[in-house]
Amino acid sequence: MNKLIMTLLIVCTALSAFAEEWSVSCENNSCVASHGGIKVYWMPNSFNDKFHGKLTGVEGLPINLTDFETCDKKMNACFVGVIPKAKENEQSQVTAGSAQIDYALAFVNWLGNCQYGQDKSIRRFWWACEEILIRNSSDNLTPSLEAFLFNKHSKRLNDLPIDTPLNDKNRQLLMTKWFTIKKLHLQSSELDTHGKAYSIINKLSSSSHVNDKNKFEELSVEYAADMEKLKVMLKPGMTAKQLAANGKWYKDLAFAKWIVDSTLEQKSAYNLADSYMISMAVTAGENKDKKLAEKFDNLLEQNDTSVNKVTVEESSVPIVPTASSGK
Repeated sequence: MNKLIMTLLIVCTALSAFAEEWSVSCENNSCVASHGGIKVYWMPNSFNDKFHGKLTGVEGLPINLTDFETCDKKMNACFVGVIPKAKENEQSQVTAGSAQIDYALAFVNWLGNCQYGQDKSIRRFWWACEEILIRNSSDNLTPSLEAFLFNKHSKRLNDLPIDTPLNDKNRQLLMTKWFTIKKLHLQSSELDTHGKAYSIINKLSSSSHVNDKNKFEELSVEYAADMEKLKVMLKPGMTAKQLAANGKWYKDLAFAKWIVDSTLEQKSAYNLADSYMISMAVTAGENKDKKLAEKFDNLLEQNDTSVNKVTVEESSVPIVPTASSGK
């Protein structure tokens, strides 16, 4: 109850001060901006450039370590039993070792850069603090905390190939990874892309609203269709040229496959299935590089080695075509 009263007092004080300007003072190469009960500290670039510099601290926000720990445990639980056990243990150690992080400072830094990054001044962090107070006052801060903390764990998605068989335990993570690649890959910054995707998928998959349910169903169907496309691209012995010979639908897949196959010698942070999915996303529709597509057509005519590259060796296990692979 005491925590609730203190939170309300802080929020009311800060909200009532929104009509006022931030009060700024600087001393000994350190600045502080005050707004109601909130204080933002930073180290300015220079005496003549005090509104640009490095964020060093925040005070007065109605969130504490327990709030972050609660959300962090939820985000960590998403990966338990889904990623390989060795990687899971490795990440748990990393999480445990970061207990000394100033999460409030890190959260404001992340939110300011994600939401207001177009303004490079220190003011973007003031606005982030104001947004935190507004969201908290309407009981809507948790999604932002979860998005921030999911981003903290997002590198673990690299240990979950996009073509992993879907089940109830990994569904949310796989669809989050797919949504990041398919829908946000070209528009979002690395700072918030995974967190944004998680927030969208989590909202749609847990909502009771008909529109949200329908939207999630549409995304699920699209996800399933992309997984079928990946099966075709990953078929043992398959080459880009073989794919291209089967019609336009396959020609688009062949183009996406060739882009990856022709650069396999270069070091990549992604596994083959993830690379193909990214390539499909960046070559779809208006995103397609027309000059590169023309080059691909010429290489097909020339029967170049790059269009005949086999990335998945032949297997003794027969591949059974699916009904949707001939769309």
